[in-house]
Amino acid sequence: MSEKKTMPVTFYLIAEHLTAEESFDDVVDKIMHTINGGLERYIEQMLQGNDFGEFAIRVFHATKQSKPRWRPFISNFVAQDSSINKCLILSHSFLLFVSYNNKVFAVTGGAGSFEIDPYVSQTFGMDIITRLIEKNSPVIKSLQHRRITGILLGQTKQFRADRRLAEETQFGQIYKEMSAQLDKKLLVSVLGFKAAELKREVAGCLAKSSFRINKSLGENEFFRIIKRFDILLDRPANFSINSVELISRKKMFSLIAQLEETRLQILYNSYLNDLEPDFDFTNKELDKYLNAVYYKICLVDESIDFDFRPTFKDIQRKLKKKDRILCNDAFEFKHSVLKLIIESIDADGKVLTRGTIESHLHGEVNFEGRTYFIIDGEWYRVSPRFIKDLNDELSPLLEQHWDDKILTNAFDRMKREAEYNLSFIGAPGTLVFDTVVPDNIEACDILKYSAEMVCLIHVKKGFNNMIRDLAAQVLMAAKRLENDINSGFTYIKKLESMTKAGKNSNSPLRRLLATQKFPDNGLSEIFNGKKTRQICFCLAFVDLSEERRSLKDNLVSFGSNIAKYSLLELIKEITALGFDFRVIQLNREDHIKSGRTDDIAA
Repeated sequence: MSEKKTMPVTFYLIAEHLTAEESFDDVVDKIMHTINGGLERYIEQMLQGNDFGEFAIRVFHATKQSKPRWRPFISNFVAQDSSINKCLILSHSFLLFVSYNNKVFAVTGGAGSFEIDPYVSQTFGMDIITRLIEKNSPVIKSLQHRRITGILLGQTKQFRADRRLAEETQFGQIYKEMSAQLDKKLLVSVLGFKAAELKREVAGCLAKSSFRINKSLGENEFFRIIKRFDILLDRPANFSINSVELISRKKMFSLIAQLEETRLQILYNSYLNDLEPDFDFTNKELDKYLNAVYYKICLVDESIDFDFRPTFKDIQRKLKKKDRILCNDAFEFKHSVLKLIIESIDADGKVLTRGTIESHLHGEVNFEGRTYFIIDGEWYRVSPRFIKDLNDELSPLLEQHWDDKILTNAFDRMKREAEYNLSFIGAPGTLVFDTVVPDNIEACDILKYSAEMVCLIHVKKGFNNMIRDLAAQVLMAAKRLENDINSGFTYIKKLESMTKAGKNSNSPLRRLLATQKFPDNGLSEIFNGKKTRQICFCLAFVDLSEERRSLKDNLVSFGSNIAKYSLLELIKEITALGFDFRVIQLNREDHIKSGRTDDIAA
């Protein structure tokens, strides 16, 4: 029985700035030289013929042997010469490049998708889908977006019924992936399928940095759909899918170079000053990355493994311990750290995501008075109108929820958050719960209480990207407490018992927390009978800038729009639960050292 020579195909488009004024062979040679790193891992394959008409084709193949992750464990139980002790996983990958009408497309198999990713248009799939459907077409099955602002990093939504994109669009979201159902009429008239080839009335498609139709393609259909992609890409989109402006690498190369240099300097300076840089760290395949079992930094002679999802600072700490970081200048830092490969891996040892450390860094950069975001390797510019609207909306809420009386102790920026929190131990009507997290939820750092009010205070150094993480913690604590009020205060009782149990801990901090005097009738007594508006969640921060400024009185001088938007969302969420909410800007102690003010990370 002959093999079926058709399959569903995932298409990529090589980024335009790489193909401009370059021949097909030159483009492919440059990409493969970089991928192979001079090691010739991918071998070019001989074609069955050299004449593909209007198309040019090149194909590369690689094999890789790896030891199953479980092999060392199983060796505990079997003889040394057992076959299972010698087994290896053999994986195959391919890269197929096809040129048509000055565009270069790619198709991959195996790990080829990881290899090709730095060279492809990250918006190709979305560019195609916005030319295939209308914004009001009820065809959407699922959506994945990334948030440039707010508490959510990203989200995937699955719909029971077909949905219109017009019902989903919100500012600050960048749509990265969409699945939809394409009807037969569209498949025939726009994508060039023949009606006789279509057994069903609809075919699913998946659009992201790639585009895939869930229909098997043979050679003729393969070339035909590439022609249709070429036609579609030359048409204007039916609608704009994102409300932020994507900066074209082809048209604005100089600006992007300046933005990337600015980001590099931020990362380099953060390393030199032992700061956690103001960037999220995750792969663009968000769900796969977050659900991995372990993570691996790939070095030439070894790997560095993490059995938890590492932060950028975790990675730097491990590299520094192994003396792997070169830091005489930003260029050395970039090539010894940012260009390293990190993989996320599942329990069976399968690589889920792969990319440079640099490609995992996402966040906000202010350059020449404008706000830009780097998300999944692409730069976006935020409208000045949005920044103004954000400040205008947040400003009256700060007036309403501002407090300068709950905490008046000055914060010494040379010290850690924990040291500030511990300074409140023994103060009347005050308890400290820093590091005590029952059910993995941090109720607060400092709790102040009276007969009229209970204040749960979360303390943070700096008003920056980290406010988003803090806002998420505060909201989680508020939702847990809302549930706890109606369930006998089980969480609050657990908070008290866990704090007291610290007297037997190896941690001096936990032992110190355990010495605190609790209310005679228990911690739950101070909550019992209080209305939700008598319970107040507080976000307290100390500003780390060299200038003295007030968030309430000079909001525009604070540059982190991520922090502002996160605070705006948090105020709305907490007050919607019925709790009071307060923003506290802590007084600070300044220390002058070597002629400057030192801003030191927590």
